[in-house]
Amino acid sequence: MREVTRDTIDGFERITLSSDSVEIQVLPALGAKITSLLHRPTGRQWMWTARANPRYRPVPTGALFDQGTLVGADECLPTIEPCRWRGLELTDHGEVWTEAWELDEIETDRGRIATTVRTPISPLRFSRVLSLDRNVIRFDYALTSEEPFEYIWAFHPLMTIEAGDRIELSPTCQQVCTELCLGGCPLGVRGDRWQWPNPQPAIDLSRYDLG
Repeated sequence: MREVTRDTIDGFERITLSSDSVEIQVLPALGAKITSLLHRPTGRQWMWTARANPRYRPVPTGALFDQGTLVGADECLPTIEPCRWRGLELTDHGEVWTEAWELDEIETDRGRIATTVRTPISPLRFSRVLSLDRNVIRFDYALTSEEPFEYIWAFHPLMTIEAGDRIELSPTCQQVCTELCLGGCPLGVRGDRWQWPNPQPAIDLSRYDLG
């Protein structure tokens, strides 16, 4: 069983794609934010929120990320940190998380959540299609540009982690690179490369220890 349902929350349309195993919810008008990723048999909610009952609200282009509703997963494009590039002032966590994305009604009727946005500053058009096959959620992306334009993209989930959770990467992933290290982190400085998943004998990056 796979179905798409629609309702509203805080005045914003919410699209829910679900099967017997998984449910995923998206708010197209708020950066196509993924607000819920639920494992239905156990009731486990994978998306984290900063508040028990968050209030969803729009924020203007160029807002700092913590001015938004700190829930779930956002897309970061064409940058992550604010910076100046090709004479453009690029914004915190990119441009697309603050913008309203267009929902493809035809794809919704086909049982998929397809959304598209044009970046308000950069010359980019970005699309994402979410589809569901039992307990597998597939993300398909397309990015086009009106002119050659370098970019950084990141999927930015805030996730609820429990003891015993593991990160599984492809066997071809042999190294990771330090991007940001805070609070006495022993993994060097930005740009340092380490073996995955054991950069040091006492560290296993694939496991999460609540202690």
